[in-house]
Amino acid sequence: MNHMRHPFLTLTVFCISLSTSLFAQKNNDAIDIHEFEKVYELEKLLKPIDINGQIFQVHAWATDGEHIFVLNDKEVPPVKSYRLSDGQFTGGFTSKGGGPGEFQMFNRSGFGIRKGQLIVQGRKYVRLFDIQKSNDKVSLEVSKEFRVPSEAGIINSGFMLDENTLAASIMFSPKDFVTFNIREGNNNSNEEMGDFGDYPDLYPDFPTTAKHHLYTGLSDYSEDGHFLIKAYGNFPLLRLFDLENNTFSDIEFRGKNEQISKVIPDKNDRSVGNGLDLYRYQGRVKIGGDYIVTQYEENLYKKVAMTSRGNLEAIPQADPLLLVFNLDGKLLAKLSLPDWFQKFTLTPDDRMIVFHPEIENKLFVADLKQFK
Repeated sequence: MNHMRHPFLTLTVFCISLSTSLFAQKNNDAIDIHEFEKVYELEKLLKPIDINGQIFQVHAWATDGEHIFVLNDKEVPPVKSYRLSDGQFTGGFTSKGGGPGEFQMFNRSGFGIRKGQLIVQGRKYVRLFDIQKSNDKVSLEVSKEFRVPSEAGIINSGFMLDENTLAASIMFSPKDFVTFNIREGNNNSNEEMGDFGDYPDLYPDFPTTAKHHLYTGLSDYSEDGHFLIKAYGNFPLLRLFDLENNTFSDIEFRGKNEQISKVIPDKNDRSVGNGLDLYRYQGRVKIGGDYIVTQYEENLYKKVAMTSRGNLEAIPQADPLLLVFNLDGKLLAKLSLPDWFQKFTLTPDDRMIVFHPEIENKLFVADLKQFK
């Protein structure tokens, strides 16, 4: 796939679906990750950045490559920024409340950077901020604000597909993503809805009404305005959407164990009846400028007594890894993980940023460009 950046072509949703007929598929052969020999210890690659401040808890974060924006909705202000070159604190932003420009609550999964703009999603509003830089400070200026479409219900991991279209993965939707046309000045519900992204067809006889749970359960996705990467949690499969050229390609890899051959729907054809028999292969996924990183963690789940984290316990079936791919689907490196590892993000220039949960005044960075 040619992954050079092109001028953005707006994908307009105008009372029609953005169907996968627009997204022509390209296929790659499955990669055997366990025979791949380029294995590196992530902890040895990380270089610290001293932070002029303290980051006690990270609910969400995003970076434009020059600054990192950290969301902790229990703090005041809830959003803070730090310069990556020297860890300098460069500003605090937004507030909780019911007044103009405030957020009654923050949707942590809707916090991100797209084409240099910070996107903050709340219960009622999504706001896009231009990032203004002056001397040693950063300021945010609202460039667009709109209400979350009421007909969508709760939108988790919402993102801007283009400048006028909000997209998300929503429960029981017939395709991977549902879209909402956001018209300038429209602060009410949106009539123009669409969708795109046919689910994979790994089990042709599985009911369409239950495919959402099969292919979206424990999945994750990441986008940068040019490309959208989705990691299917129940399968060793990544799907890369080229949003500018209306194509997608699948990156398939083989885990330690092959997924079960028979998946059974529940009695209502709305979910997976034998879900506890399924292997889970992936956690978080992020896309940078030219690299994709997915968190490979092959697990089975079993029911346990109810706790604050639910009643399912993950039973590891293989050592967890970060898999580093380029945008052509080539596996470049495997990164073994320290016990403390939790979250990561990627910059537009392909640096991985990691926060250590027990060290509040440092970030850790690894340059992925060393892998070619």
